Amino acid sequence: EGRGSLLHWNLQGQFVKVITSADNSVMRSPVRIDCDSKDQIYVWDDELNAILRVGRGGWPTAEKQLQVRSEKPGGAPGTIGDFYVDPLDQIHVYNKSNHQIEVYSWEFEPILVYSIGYPGKAKGAIGDVEQMMLDTRTLNIYLTMNDGEMQKVYHYLVPPPMPSNTMLFDVIDNK
Repeated sequence: EGRGSLLHWNLQGQFVKVITSADNSVMRSPVRIDCDSKDQIYVWDDELNAILRVGRGGWPTAEKQLQVRSEKPGGAPGTIGDFYVDPLDQIHVYNKSNHQIEVYSWEFEPILVYSIGYPGKAKGAIGDVEQMMLDTRTLNIYLTMNDGEMQKVYHYLVPPPMPSNTMLFDVIDNK
């Protein structure tokens, strides 16, 4: 984070290469990274208050950055609290401004798919999330909350989406 760069290390803990540095990137303060199934790297930069997408070579692979929704329509972008990429390559982001989890798909640009939780601090809203975690085996989402001295862990179950309008085939007698 302090160097404003991404470094590549192998599984044995040996340095491989510099992916991006403060000299060759728009990143200022990367605080968290995650990858999708296509080897795209998603970087949350807290100074930019955005998630950037770069390839393994360090070059941006998307023109736009992911910024979460504002608290009020037409306002400044909301503040990102944490994020992760799920096995379907959707980006789950905690929006600190409206206390919701926003889920985005990102082919050419980030597009909001849906949000979880009531906006604001009303009853049923998600509190102040410190960290989001995904169990990729069960697709359970765990939220670690900060409530003064105490931490609570909320557990949500996100079922995998079911494909629609699909055709199934079977082979009978080699036909």
